[in-house]
Amino acid sequence: METWSRQGGAVQNGRQETVRRNGQRSWSAQQIIDEAERVPDACEHVPYTGRKPLVLEGTCRTFDELRKAHEAASTVKLSFPYRDKKTGKTSTRRRQLRADTHSLYTAVISLPVTAEEALADPEKMRECMSTFRMAKTFEQRRIEAAGGEFAMAVIHYDECQVHMHLYGLDRVRGSVNALHPGRAALDDFRERHGARCKRGTDLFQRSKRAYCDAMREWQGDLHREVFSKVGLLRYGPKRERLGRSDYMRTMQAAEERARMAVDLEDSRNHRKALSGIAALLDERDADIETREDILDTREAQLTDLTASLNERSEKLREAAEKTALAAKETAAATAGLRSCPWAWCS
Repeated sequence: METWSRQGGAVQNGRQETVRRNGQRSWSAQQIIDEAERVPDACEHVPYTGRKPLVLEGTCRTFDELRKAHEAASTVKLSFPYRDKKTGKTSTRRRQLRADTHSLYTAVISLPVTAEEALADPEKMRECMSTFRMAKTFEQRRIEAAGGEFAMAVIHYDECQVHMHLYGLDRVRGSVNALHPGRAALDDFRERHGARCKRGTDLFQRSKRAYCDAMREWQGDLHREVFSKVGLLRYGPKRERLGRSDYMRTMQAAEERARMAVDLEDSRNHRKALSGIAALLDERDADIETREDILDTREAQLTDLTASLNERSEKLREAAEKTALAAKETAAATAGLRSCPWAWCS
């Protein structure tokens, strides 16, 4: 875990240092992003393979978006109280964030799997991606809880070990110290104790212990939430004072527990899926029964309607027959009157 500034190395005696106090190169935030993107000549320690990094997006989807977001975060204007020495009046002024303020948060998570193994074995690649996604979710939740912004994650397969870079920003405060657990604890401790924390004092040492304690807590949380679920141990054999055989047995036991946990989770998901299917089948059966009841009702109505129509048709037929019979009788009577000679005489 590390943070970087727009300027890069600190300025000492009028010149910019190229090496940090810890001996590492003084990278600028722009150089860090170029290295992640594998810009030519930006990462001389990695042989060019042509394989592009895989981006897991956060608030940024591309490296260009990350650069623009960092530019906005590293040039934010902040308000600060100002007191005029001559008049003694106080006021509020604004100024741009200092170029040496650390404005880009990064973390690297590496797995005990070589890139060659992951690229050759689809199942191993699936396990790596699942672990990376859990780690990304963990860091994103933590960074956002600290008031920051999870920008993106980048996975590289062109180095020895499969690993993932994570990037965080703070476009409100500019500085990303609050996103770094150790530096946040260190700043909080020294702010509470003030000038008494100067170098060489007991409080200065205690502030460094606060930094270490916060980092250990972060590592413990990360292991509990992510790596314990895939069978990785929290500590190596030296910390536990284990021989190689004991350490290998411990690793195998951890892997077995992780597999059992995965199997248990799969079993639970399977039971949930079966319960969901059963509920859907019950719902479908109920729907079918409802439709059958509707069809039965409609069939009964249709039967009643058919009977009513038949009855009405029969009545109409009988009426038609009576009408026809009456017409015949009338016609016969009329014919009889015309054939009778005396009928006209009268």
